[in-house]
Amino acid sequence: MAKKKTKEDIIRELMKYDDLVLDKEHRLTEMSILLADTHNKLQNEYDKIEELQTEVDKTENLITKRHNQFELESKNIKFLSGQINKLNNEMTEKGLLSKDLVKDLQKVKRNKFKRQRRLTGTFTHGSSNSGSLDLHGNFDKIITSKNYK
Repeated sequence: MAKKKTKEDIIRELMKYDDLVLDKEHRLTEMSILLADTHNKLQNEYDKIEELQTEVDKTENLITKRHNQFELESKNIKFLSGQINKLNNEMTEKGLLSKDLVKDLQKVKRNKFKRQRRLTGTFTHGSSNSGSLDLHGNFDKIITSKNYK
């Protein structure tokens, strides 16, 4: 025969279930706190990534701006170099400037260019793109001697 449960047995059994429910609630609370903490950490990392991306975008814009500026300066140097050569030729034809002096001027210009390359740490990327980093780490495009005709 089945033993009849007393009121105290039923209360004891209910207390066990109540303890189990409280334990589960406590675990759920701990997991919720852990989940919220993990979410905050992920949000902080995401914010850091956004800040870094902003810095990358700023740097890319600055590089593009400086590259365009150096391209413009390169064109100006080529133009001025052509003008100087043209004036040298005109002065040489008129006898105001000797060919030896023109050669000496070109030699000085080449030596200045070589010295500039040594001082700025020139590096090249292929035959047409040469450049250097200045003291501040900025890329500086240098006109090669073949552009000085």
